[in-house]
Amino acid sequence: NENLQQFFVQHIFKLEQQEYDKEAISWEHIEFVDNQVCLNLIAHKPMNVIALVDEESRFPKGTDASLLIKLHSNHAAHENYLKPKSAQNTTFGIRHFAGDVYYESRGFLEKNRDTFSPDLIDMLTVSKCQFLASLFNKEKKMGTETRKKSPTLGAQFKTSLDLLMKTLSACQPFFVRCVKPNEFKKPMMFDRELCTRQLRYSGMMETIRIRRAGYPIRHAFQEFVNRYYMLRKGLKVSDNTVNVIEKCKKILLGTLGEGLWQIGKTKVFLKDEHDQKLEDAREDMLTERVTTIQRVWRGYKQRLYFKRLKKACVIIQKAWKKFSVRRKYLKMRRGFMRLQATFRMRKLTRDYRKMRARIHGFQCQCRGFLQRREFKRRRKCVILLQTHFRILLAKRVLRRLRFQKKQTEEAERLRKEEEERLQQEMEAEAARKEAERRHQEKLAIMEKERKEEEERLHKEAEEKKRLAEEAEKEAERRRQEVDETKMVAEVFEFLPEGEQDTSNAGVPEA
Repeated sequence: NENLQQFFVQHIFKLEQQEYDKEAISWEHIEFVDNQVCLNLIAHKPMNVIALVDEESRFPKGTDASLLIKLHSNHAAHENYLKPKSAQNTTFGIRHFAGDVYYESRGFLEKNRDTFSPDLIDMLTVSKCQFLASLFNKEKKMGTETRKKSPTLGAQFKTSLDLLMKTLSACQPFFVRCVKPNEFKKPMMFDRELCTRQLRYSGMMETIRIRRAGYPIRHAFQEFVNRYYMLRKGLKVSDNTVNVIEKCKKILLGTLGEGLWQIGKTKVFLKDEHDQKLEDAREDMLTERVTTIQRVWRGYKQRLYFKRLKKACVIIQKAWKKFSVRRKYLKMRRGFMRLQATFRMRKLTRDYRKMRARIHGFQCQCRGFLQRREFKRRRKCVILLQTHFRILLAKRVLRRLRFQKKQTEEAERLRKEEEERLQQEMEAEAARKEAERRHQEKLAIMEKERKEEEERLHKEAEEKKRLAEEAEKEAERRRQEVDETKMVAEVFEFLPEGEQDTSNAGVPEA
């Protein structure tokens, strides 16, 4: 902590004041708390506290009491060393930058030696756990005397601290001070005295004073001109260092006027408010110029965009007009096509109806002609059939009449012969009656035969009539199977093909 505080003091106070003296600027030196004396007591000067602790730790007979006696004898007169009033007290104190701290000397040397117990080493050596046995291989290889001569804890810590300070010195440090608000670790609770004491001990009060009285903002001349040349008209950036101081003065006088800023040998020293004014002026100037550049660039970009947009709009308009006109044209064409289709449909419908009417008339005439011809043919056939049938019937009746007449004549002849024979054998009247009786019997037999013949002929006529009716039905069926369209097409072969198809199309409806 003392080293870090000294590092902080050196960068904030010492180097700051050395910079001002080097640049030969006028300013008042600020008194600050320097802990270098305390740091010398602890670690830097010969016979310091850490050196005495290490020395006593290496003595075989060194004890905590002998260490305390050496500390009292060497540093009792030191302003930062606090010797207890009682000789029985085993503590000693050091006045640190943050306050007085008392240390207990009992066990001090043992802790500093940092020796590992031989018993523990022996126990780990015989351990069955390979991991534990391998942790302290280095200590097991070292002997007892070697372990006693190993670096003490204070020497190790000092070496580590020196390495840390070298690393910090090689860097550009930024300091962050942490303030503990209270001792209870509670939120939203601030101990005013505790916070003030921490700020005072950490040197923050002196830091604030030197920052307020000093010049925290510094720029090299060329760097200053390169950054703020735009605040004065006519100034240009150049590598010429002859008039760079004059340029810096022009910029400062023109922007800040007479103030607390100063110009050193190689740098310009400014306070925070001056730097803020310069940055604001530079920001305004850059904003204005950037706005101008943006305006010009955006105008150029918008003009290019407008031209592209205009070109694209023209192309879109052209395409849209083309599409719109084409759509109207297609719509109009579809309309005209529908109109033509409707007109042609009506014309064709009218022609079709006329042709259908004509075909219907032709069909009627043709069918009437065909029916009449068929009727005449059938009537002629019927008349011919009737004629032949009547002739056949007449012939049959004639043959039957002739046969009856022949039978009657034969019966009459036989009657007369029988009467003559009977007259010879019997009386005339009795013969006549007997002949008449026999003649009636023969007539009855003949009548019976005639009726049987007529019944047979009647059955034959009925059978023939039935066969004729069946033949008529078959002929009617065959007539119905006739393709009237083909028949009409054969009849009207003189018509054109289109009219013939139209007429054929109208045939089923007719």
